[in-house]
Amino acid sequence: MFIAHIVLNLLLQKRLMRKRYNYSKWDRAYAKKSGVPWTCAQLPIEALDNFLSLLPQHAKILDFGCGTGRIAAYLENYSSTVIAVDCSEVALAHATPLLRGRYSRSQSLEEFEGFDFDGVVLWGVLHHYPPSQWPIWIKQASRCVKADGVGLTGMFNSADVKFKSNSSRISATTGDLCWCTDLSTLSELIQQFFGTTNISKNIQLKDGGAKGDVRTWIYCISKSRVCDA
Repeated sequence: MFIAHIVLNLLLQKRLMRKRYNYSKWDRAYAKKSGVPWTCAQLPIEALDNFLSLLPQHAKILDFGCGTGRIAAYLENYSSTVIAVDCSEVALAHATPLLRGRYSRSQSLEEFEGFDFDGVVLWGVLHHYPPSQWPIWIKQASRCVKADGVGLTGMFNSADVKFKSNSSRISATTGDLCWCTDLSTLSELIQQFFGTTNISKNIQLKDGGAKGDVRTWIYCISKSRVCDA
């Protein structure tokens, strides 16, 4: 019994340290003296407009991994109520205030399961995690929306020049690995764990850096189905 108690404490401490690392990693990224990352990056207007077109009027949307809230602010301009969530307190401190929605600090989609959002956005989230974790994220996202809710997922395309035909590379922002995939792989994954893919496309977006590099992204918009337990 005593040994089991020690093991449990060690596991809890390890989990807490992992959470602290995640928070500090992103807080450090958003606190860089060189400026807040991604503030000048091109918004995925085409993807956001297509996403909004599938939602009811006055939709309730979850923007998970919102950063400084650029996407959340855009969505709110179209009469949506947005709950914008990020793990970084520093990022949220830079966020533009929302009129109808709010910002929240969290690193887990599980906290929002059963909230029955009309839509959920995971933009620039998945490529910061290895492919083995993507099904977990997508399945959890499906549990945050209504049975006919809409999901928007955006991440780096494997054709992006900075990956140089590799599946991963070191992120200049966080200092750890980020990943990429192709359109068919992401679409298939989302259909398996979320629902029917309505729109899937490759797009080009300027990254907002000093060189104004153009990056290659994928986005998929899907209608959810009732997810099995």
